[in-house]
Amino acid sequence: LIEEIQAVPKTLEERKAWQRVIVILDKASLQLTKTKRGTIELMNCDDHQRTIAKMNRKKEDFRPDILHQCLLSLMDSPLNKAGKLQVIIKTHRGLLIEIS
Repeated sequence: LIEEIQAVPKTLEERKAWQRVIVILDKASLQLTKTKRGTIELMNCDDHQRTIAKMNRKKEDFRPDILHQCLLSLMDSPLNKAGKLQVIIKTHRGLLIEIS
């Protein structure tokens, strides 16, 4: 049982003293594409097969559903509920995204 739920630190001093587990989800397949209708969508291997083929890339590189499942599991974990989890996503292009 978690007796005391800690809040995520807000100030720099609090962040330096914050004891936590850091999870880095590396090589996340997050890439946007513009559709024929002019909307912007997150690319996935099911809906954007032709675009992926034109780019000469593997379908396996476009699986945002895997990242989604990982995030769901991590956000539901006791570590996260205790305020002791920090999740960082690093995309194929090197973009860092901190989940709070």
